[in-house]
Amino acid sequence: MVALVLPSISDSFTASFQSLEWVISAYMITFASCLLPAGGFADRFGRRRILLTGLAIFCVSSVACGLAGTITALNVARAFQGVGAALQLTSALAIIGNAFAHRPVAARAWGIWGTCMGLTICLSPLLGGFITQLIGWKAIFLINVPLGMLIAYSVIRWIPESKAALRRPIDVMGSVTFPLALALLIWGLISVNGDGLFSLLTLAKFSVSLALFTLFILIETARQQPMVDFRLFKNPRFSAGVIGMFGYSASAQVLLSFFPLYLQTWFDLTPLMAGVSMLPFAVAMVIGPHAGNFIGRDRSAHWLLTVGLATVCTGNTLTACLVTSSHYLWVALGMSLIGFGAGMLNGTTQRAIMGEAPPENTGMVSGIAQSTRFASIVLAVGILGAALAQHAHAVFERGPARSLGLHSAEAHRFLDQVLTGNGRSAGLSIDPSVHASALLAARLSSASGFSLALMIAALIAGTSAVLIWRLSRRP
Repeated sequence: MVALVLPSISDSFTASFQSLEWVISAYMITFASCLLPAGGFADRFGRRRILLTGLAIFCVSSVACGLAGTITALNVARAFQGVGAALQLTSALAIIGNAFAHRPVAARAWGIWGTCMGLTICLSPLLGGFITQLIGWKAIFLINVPLGMLIAYSVIRWIPESKAALRRPIDVMGSVTFPLALALLIWGLISVNGDGLFSLLTLAKFSVSLALFTLFILIETARQQPMVDFRLFKNPRFSAGVIGMFGYSASAQVLLSFFPLYLQTWFDLTPLMAGVSMLPFAVAMVIGPHAGNFIGRDRSAHWLLTVGLATVCTGNTLTACLVTSSHYLWVALGMSLIGFGAGMLNGTTQRAIMGEAPPENTGMVSGIAQSTRFASIVLAVGILGAALAQHAHAVFERGPARSLGLHSAEAHRFLDQVLTGNGRSAGLSIDPSVHASALLAARLSSASGFSLALMIAALIAGTSAVLIWRLSRRP
């Protein structure tokens, strides 16, 4: 929903493309950063208790998002929303993992989980577009409150409390170093478009981030009861599952943040029509888990991961070649292929990782799985967003902008408005005689940037598929 209303948010606050990236990234950074400690909290303090705590934080911060008066206030509220979401997700997955550990219906339970994810993705663009057209973009946050209250009632009514037999102490240093390292890395990636890739400030952010990641690994390796037990990665099948989660998230799930923006930019669609246009991706994602279960009924989860990632790689490559097509149906074909591969991966990635976990560590492994998922998404948003913006600006400012007589700052500002989905109101201050030509050139440059982002996503998916295939063959 949030990706769908980015142009509306930009229009309300006159936000730049870089500011819009933070609407996604502020949430994703805190979300991904808190998943590891949240898994430990769930095992130690009780999975149901942490789930209810997360729901409360999420609902309060959703109200703050809906009442935000500036883009900065929205991004701060989104960061707190990510904390609540992390507590919810890891505890929910730990509850499922604990309830179905070593039971014959475990695969079915994770299949239902994947189907629910697919249905949510299917319905969200339609619901988000409808609410935005009818009430306004702020209502998509406020709707979380009644939903959260319904879930809280259901949790209290039907879910029993469960804890790990071995209660690990809270890892304060690990809980601090990992979020800081991730935040600095994403900050550096997002600021590439403004500061430059090799600027002193960008390189400093990357260097400190690398140092903190190294410190985090050293801290966890030295602890007797770590937040992340790196010995799990000695199992090649566990490592393959984590790579599958990374590849799926960074090459398929991340596109849920980019496709709505592309559809509104290139085809000049309203939020509601962009939501409808996302249906091929979403419906294919719902069909994918069932097709995957049928295709891979006699195969391992890792075989299905390889096939799913190969499908996503093919879909990304095809869509990259079609983004400048004037016919939506061609783009829909590529989106469907990506969605189908993503659907195959949706429940399978979680099953491949959780299936290699000891029952007493379901919270930790759930945290590792979801940290990988959302750290991958936020990294991919930073990398693909930087590549998209840099390439689009380079194509536009070195070619059409010069021939149309636009100054560098004017051209940069004009393209930024088009990238944020505000093509209709972009550059109204420029010479009317060149406005139509500039708008067409800016949209072509934006599409070229989207094409490059999709090709990078295809490379991630293909590389992940090869690594999983090789690791899964090891004993």
